[in-house]
Amino acid sequence: MTTTDAAPTNAVTGPEAFRAAHATPRHDLAIEPWIPVVRLNGARDDIGLAELFAESHTIGDLGEPDPLVRAALRRYLTALTARLVLLAGTPDKASWMRRLNASSGFTHDEVAALLLDQKAHLWLYHPDTPFLQDSRLASPGIPFNKNWETSSDELETPLPGATSRAWAFKAGDLGV
Repeated sequence: MTTTDAAPTNAVTGPEAFRAAHATPRHDLAIEPWIPVVRLNGARDDIGLAELFAESHTIGDLGEPDPLVRAALRRYLTALTARLVLLAGTPDKASWMRRLNASSGFTHDEVAALLLDQKAHLWLYHPDTPFLQDSRLASPGIPFNKNWETSSDELETPLPGATSRAWAFKAGDLGV
């Protein structure tokens, strides 16, 4: 091994590397398969948001085994579904219940309206609105790649105080 194995002098590092990666929108999450699902027939599949909403009536459950990821997906998909229903107009509750009971799913136009409405927010890499990322992290308070203990001086983890209720129990906490 020689001492010339160092990174090239023209290599982009630090915040510039983050900005370069996000310079143009990439990985359209409306199309890219990233949501694990279990279909009503038992088949497992990874699908994008467009397919998820277009074929929602053929999906039995999320196929994500991690409960935290599963909960986050449910919350996100619930919010998107609420937005889809809002964009579709506000028909009466009986109309939506008939559609639900008929298992007819959403129409192509309803799904297209949702994806158009959310288009700027469905890119994994985007210069202004990266998917579920804080774009402020492009300029962290601590130099890039040196912030192992905290990601930014603006982001603080709330810790329980001395009189706060415990977040989790350990063996022995309840006299067990």
